Amino acid sequence: MAIGYSVGRPSSIVHPFTSVMELTDDGLIQRWWDYSNLPNLTDNATQWWLEHIAAGWR
Repeated sequence: MAIGYSVGRPSSIVHPFTSVMELTDDGLIQRWWDYSNLPNLTDNATQWWLEHIAAGWR
């Protein structure tokens, strides 16, 4: 799977990742892991986006 992140016009990054889910016997998601290549984002993102992310979500 790959998703596109918009990191400021006109920049965008296609960021492949995979998710692994562990299911209960009833078929419910018990645990969920996402794996990606984080340097793909940090090496290709604009400076303002990196600063925005580094500042935190608040």
